[in-house]
Amino acid sequence: MHRLRTAGSLLVQATKGMATRAAICALLAILLAGCSTVGRGFDNFTAYYNTFYNAKKSFDKAVDASVREDRPVDRSVYLQVFETIDGSPGARDFESAVKKSADVLRGHPDSKWVDDALLLIGKSYFYTGNTVGAEQKFREVVEGGSSLEDEARFWLALTLMAQGSLEAAITAFRCSIPPEISFSTGGAMAPETGNSGNPSA
Repeated sequence: MHRLRTAGSLLVQATKGMATRAAICALLAILLAGCSTVGRGFDNFTAYYNTFYNAKKSFDKAVDASVREDRPVDRSVYLQVFETIDGSPGARDFESAVKKSADVLRGHPDSKWVDDALLLIGKSYFYTGNTVGAEQKFREVVEGGSSLEDEARFWLALTLMAQGSLEAAITAFRCSIPPEISFSTGGAMAPETGNSGNPSA
């Protein structure tokens, strides 16, 4: 009888031990999942405030400097549609924007700011006349299928125009505009019409 009680006691203790171990394992699993979510959030936070925020500030400063810069106008030649600003006061800031955006890609490859950084690099390349590099970055954003795809297609079209690839630029523009707007036969954009001939809502 004593042996039965001892065996029963040991069984109860073993069961309690297994339940405790199972509870600990479940708690660890929850904590690890939570840490993963918190880790991603922290990575997004540090990617923005340590790198992308500064990259965006440099880019905005460069654009502002290029707009404010007074340049002599030669009336004997046509103005360039896409004028590069290499050597201008903003060029150094564009270089800084590229470097800091690249830091996002290297240091925070899983953050939500990766596509923003690629787009910013592409724009900086475009403004400084590096259309080959700009095209590559815009295509990376487009192929990634992010929420910035339409904006990237628009900039890709501008880049292709600057390169003289007009047909490819038109294709990129068509892909970047909303589906309710189409190109008329004359090449200008016009609203799609329904059966009644009125623009569709």
